[in-house]
Amino acid sequence: MNRAWIITVVFAASCIVGATLDQIHVRSGALAYDHPWLLGQAWWVPLQFGFAFAGLCAFALEVQRRFGSRTPPMTATSRVVQQATWFLAAYAITGLLHQRPWTVAAILGVMLAIRIVSVRPDAPTVRIIFFLAAAGTLYEAAVSSLPETFDYAVTGAGMPVPVWLPLLYAHGAPLLRTFMKNVTAQLTVASAR
Repeated sequence: MNRAWIITVVFAASCIVGATLDQIHVRSGALAYDHPWLLGQAWWVPLQFGFAFAGLCAFALEVQRRFGSRTPPMTATSRVVQQATWFLAAYAITGLLHQRPWTVAAILGVMLAIRIVSVRPDAPTVRIIFFLAAAGTLYEAAVSSLPETFDYAVTGAGMPVPVWLPLLYAHGAPLLRTFMKNVTAQLTVASAR
């Protein structure tokens, strides 16, 4: 298994999974695309998820190759499922309650606090939480500000995105960190054979 193959698989899977998760927001009316192409989404929606996660994967693999002194430990499947469940629950809440953005922000904030207190994430995970919360929100604010892209139904805090959006990205950070650790561990083990 080589790096290019892994990045290609991550790209393809991210196109599918990202667009599927985005359907929660489309179907609930939390957001709408100006020019829907398929299932209410613009043609570029799957690609943005694919490029984002393939890019993050390529970055993680390069960091491990250059600076990794040991194979990162694999995270148990049960832990990955738990993190995916938290993220899916956060995503569902943002769709179901999007008309009440401050309520959503409060719920996601409490959920994130519970996760942090119960898991006590390592420093890289905390950095990823802040990075994703900021970068994801700024990216979506920039894209939604462009003409003929998409709009959220309810925005706030002087931005064209909901106040809960940084917290949704923050909920994805632990899952992303685990996924990247597992991918780099598998690649390191495979390349050592």
